[in-house]
Amino acid sequence: MFDKTLLLLILLIASGCFSGNSDQDGCKAELHNSFLNIKLGDAIVEVEKAYPLIYKNQISPLGDFLYETCNQKKLEVVSFEENNHFKNKIVSVVTRVTKEAICRDANGALPDFGVDIVTHEGIRLGMARADIENTYGRPCVVRSMKDGSTGLIYRSKETVKEINSSTPYYFFHLRDGKISGITFALDWQNTLSKKK
Repeated sequence: MFDKTLLLLILLIASGCFSGNSDQDGCKAELHNSFLNIKLGDAIVEVEKAYPLIYKNQISPLGDFLYETCNQKKLEVVSFEENNHFKNKIVSVVTRVTKEAICRDANGALPDFGVDIVTHEGIRLGMARADIENTYGRPCVVRSMKDGSTGLIYRSKETVKEINSSTPYYFFHLRDGKISGITFALDWQNTLSKKK
């Protein structure tokens, strides 16, 4: 199920490329710490309870794992990330639309779990930028990508104490004006660097 685009996105998020001083003043939003019935900082067992047929994929020898599930008919993938800094904890939830059938379970079958990919506030894959801004206000950061797509970042006013009081944020990836991916993650990398 794993693809290189997801790995690149996770590496960019983990490296802090979406953090920094480019935030607009007063951009922090009221974000619920819950996406797809999972809270950032939850133990892996909570993901396994919510999605019993989830596929576990080790993405690095250091102990970074993705737990993935799919909506095969819509070509949507959901990935829950555990990294080596916070063992047994969810630090990000990444959703995306793919162009090909990559959703296979451990037996090679093509599952369709019918996961309802929607934020607590009602934003879904396929919606427009205006829907995001009407719901969350203006973004903290707007990124223009080399491939012509756009990224919108919204940071939370709250922190997650279980993960070093990291700040949750949404990253909405838009292609052709429509949401093609939603990432809900903790800015744990930025938090760790501030503590040094």
